[in-house]
Amino acid sequence: MRRMKRAAAVMAAVSALVLAASTQASASQSSGWVFTTNKGGKAFFTADVKGKPGQERLTVCDLKVNNRPAVVVVYATGSNDGSGFGGTDHWLTDKTKNGKCVQATHNWYKEETPITIQVMEKRKDGAYISSNWSTAVA
Repeated sequence: MRRMKRAAAVMAAVSALVLAASTQASASQSSGWVFTTNKGGKAFFTADVKGKPGQERLTVCDLKVNNRPAVVVVYATGSNDGSGFGGTDHWLTDKTKNGKCVQATHNWYKEETPITIQVMEKRKDGAYISSNWSTAVA
């Protein structure tokens, strides 16, 4: 009888562990550095800014002196249906040409929103080139 009680207690503990391990918690995820294809610019989406609950940070850096500023756009993934970004897009440009970065911090998205980050260079004629992208979760 004692062995059966002990076995039942062990089984209950194991079941609780399996249940806890199988419950997935969603978590915010930053993008990591995303570089233009020619390495002329880079950008980073920070999902949770330390000390600023609910805030995201967008960083873009112009790395080359080539008269093409680095530009980043971030938007809710799936909101770009060909007619714009559905009002979810946020743009930031670094025109410094010195390798330093510019940043903007704001609460743009609800927690756990899938995000697309795209970094590119802007030519004088307004065309965007050397585009590259990644994803994150706000």
